Amino acid sequence: MPHPTPNHPTNPTNTQRNWPPQSTCTNPCTPHRNPADHPTTYLTKPSSHHPTTGHDHRARTAATWDGTLIGRFLAEQRAAAGRSTTAGGLTEARRAALEQIDPWWCPPWPLAWQRAFRIALAHVNNGGTLTDLPTGHLVAGQDLGAWTRTQQTKWNQLGEQQQEFLGRLGLRAPTDPVPAQAAGRSQAQRFTTGLAAATIWAAEHDGTIAAVKRSDTQDLDDGTIVKLGIWIMNTRSRRAKLTSEQLAALDALGMRW
Repeated sequence: MPHPTPNHPTNPTNTQRNWPPQSTCTNPCTPHRNPADHPTTYLTKPSSHHPTTGHDHRARTAATWDGTLIGRFLAEQRAAAGRSTTAGGLTEARRAALEQIDPWWCPPWPLAWQRAFRIALAHVNNGGTLTDLPTGHLVAGQDLGAWTRTQQTKWNQLGEQQQEFLGRLGLRAPTDPVPAQAAGRSQAQRFTTGLAAATIWAAEHDGTIAAVKRSDTQDLDDGTIVKLGIWIMNTRSRRAKLTSEQLAALDALGMRW
């Protein structure tokens, strides 16, 4: 599968290959409310919000950090990265400043994959493992069991850098075909699939699923298309049967009961 041309040099430097780098910001500026008004201030904030500290700086749009609208700022910078400088795109100085914080701040693969990788990396760094995780193993709203299986099933469709990042999680190209999932899924497995779709949707819609319509769908990283609107309706009808953890996860996404 062809991969889009990244916004970074085609031959990554040692700094890029050693991603994620350690944060170098020791004295963040006082936060401002409007990223467009104070871009220099915002360039210091993602350093303190870097994923090496446990916070993913590819934050959802509504995310804040110490009062700073960091998610909104980064979303605007990624949008600008695809435009020419004459059309309001990033200057070389701004791009270099962002790449100094994280060379992969605007990756050529989907941000949903990047978020899942960050969660998996934090899980491994905290002493966890991805080996033999069952489907439905939920970490920070991400089904790491299903995600891990998908990476191994579609290993040859991933970019070289993605494969290198997965290697840091202890994953390798499978020598044997990855067994298919057993037919039929439990309610818990269906919930984690729906929650994964809801999490992606919220990340792209101001941090909430409140405005999801019945006909809305959401694509997952493994190619699954979730009928998100219908899933939300069914989940509302099953509220009394949900666990406290499931309810909390939905409330965090702005679920309207």
